[in-house]
Amino acid sequence: MCSVCSSDHKDTPGPRGPRWRSKRGSARLIPPARSPIFPFPSLAPAKDRSLRIAFDYADPGSYLTHALLERWLDPEERRAVEWLPLELRPPGRPLLDPDEPGWREMTRHLSEEARALGIPFDPPPFVPHTRKAMELALHARDRDIFEEVHTALFRARFVEQRDLGRIDELVSIAEAEGLDPAESRTVLGVDRFKPAIEEYRESLFGEGVRGTPTLMGRESRLEGFHGAEKVKIFLSEVRRS
Repeated sequence: MCSVCSSDHKDTPGPRGPRWRSKRGSARLIPPARSPIFPFPSLAPAKDRSLRIAFDYADPGSYLTHALLERWLDPEERRAVEWLPLELRPPGRPLLDPDEPGWREMTRHLSEEARALGIPFDPPPFVPHTRKAMELALHARDRDIFEEVHTALFRARFVEQRDLGRIDELVSIAEAEGLDPAESRTVLGVDRFKPAIEEYRESLFGEGVRGTPTLMGRESRLEGFHGAEKVKIFLSEVRRS
């Protein structure tokens, strides 16, 4: 995955799948149908409005987007946003190298953005696979505490420097947010939500999504994180559409 931005960078398929390059922005993949539209309740008629966001827990831009929505949306609105998991690197592909120049520059830039916005930003010096974190989030959705666990997973990586690739860390996060730890460990151990994560990926690629964060309204799309003002403008457009 690479940063989704308005620059002319390109993804180049390689023998292990797509490679990525990143400029200041947030995140981009290449190569796949459609995810359900979830209503954004403050917008009427609700059934015709939506806010969907493709994200990865390892992506700084996804984290900043989530932090801003926590500030700007009321609890009912936040619950209605559909967060769509899209892995930077699925299992079986090499982990992202945090010292890769594009990733390092993107992280530095977004660290400055976070500081200016007063958002805590202190990720660990590695980029984990996030499949299991995404599976935990879907398990939490089934137990009606998605928002709590979703927020805790972002906080664990970008504030507490925890490794979201470790099952024991994820079970600890799950228990702290009220999920049964034994059940959570079992769910992650048997890959219960693996098909769902893969289906999200195929569906998003089919819609033309190429990276994270990608914010999608009923008639518009914002690719990458390009500052708080761009996110605010996009939300205003969603409300008007």
